[in-house]
Amino acid sequence: MQSVTYRLSAPAKVNLFLTVGGRRADGYHEILTVFEPIPLADEVTVTIGSGSAGKWAVRVRPGPSVPRAPREPAPLPLDLDNLAGRAVIRYAHEVESLHAASRSVTPAGVEIIIEKRIPIAAGLGGGSSDAAAVLWALQEHFGHPLDSLALRRVALDLGSDVPFFLYGERAIGRSRGEDLVPIPPEPGLPLVVGLPAFSLGTADVYRRHDCLSARGTAGASGRQDPERPPSGTDRVGLLREALAGGRMPEVARALHNDLEPAAVSLRPEIRLALEALRKAGCLAAIPSGSGPSVFGLAQDEKDLGSLAARAGEWLSGTSPGAYEFVAMVSGPGPDTPGGRWGHPSQVRRRR
Repeated sequence: MQSVTYRLSAPAKVNLFLTVGGRRADGYHEILTVFEPIPLADEVTVTIGSGSAGKWAVRVRPGPSVPRAPREPAPLPLDLDNLAGRAVIRYAHEVESLHAASRSVTPAGVEIIIEKRIPIAAGLGGGSSDAAAVLWALQEHFGHPLDSLALRRVALDLGSDVPFFLYGERAIGRSRGEDLVPIPPEPGLPLVVGLPAFSLGTADVYRRHDCLSARGTAGASGRQDPERPPSGTDRVGLLREALAGGRMPEVARALHNDLEPAAVSLRPEIRLALEALRKAGCLAAIPSGSGPSVFGLAQDEKDLGSLAARAGEWLSGTSPGAYEFVAMVSGPGPDTPGGRWGHPSQVRRRR
């Protein structure tokens, strides 16, 4: 069996809006969010060949990561400790359960090399995007044996953000984030993104949010009633209109993240990074997801680099080395193929 190698760009995201409802019986929270892809991306190389003794085999290893001084990148989880590796096994189980009689998909050996550019455990969805890239490669390789519903089921089992990354363009997310409503992706947003030199666990942030909600200090939409959805539908509507019109001051006023108080209480450096972005001249700044990554919205693309430099200079006086600020315009980036996964950026066949 020839092995086939797929090289894919796996972009990060920020959350332009995030409200959190109560904790559900399954342990997850109802959320209302607006996902925005950004061109910061991992490179994921997936090589699919013959399995060993009729069994699936998975190996995940790191590629050469791009150094981001002064970051000390967290080590990449390997093999089935990595969400991308678990994506292979979950995909195989789904295909085998649906196509057991036909055996249309034979067990394979899958090697995944991830060149990390997205910080790990930073609220940018890097691991989820890597897993989505692997799912795309498997679907392409085996002739799309899963329909859209089955593929979404696999993605959601892996993580709440993985369904978004299969879609990959600006969208409203409801429920756990998997109930997606597309929003026109243009225009892109001029952003300064703060990449942290430290990580923050999503579960830790949600636990702190629940504690703050119980005390009544988590913000207007923090609540413990799981039967009530998160608030913010009207504000999302305003944000959607502002995005469509490219009206950055209105977009800035609509940016919101319910998890900001919880994240800041765990890592006060986040507050300093947000203050640095605002002092540098951004219209607004919030954390992405559960943090600790942050981003600021600018009026336009002009002088984005200067904004990033000023934010870094300001933060160096209060929390040196905590963040690197990078200027970018939102969107999945020119290296992301086919609108999301339309075609692999490169395919190599070998014996």
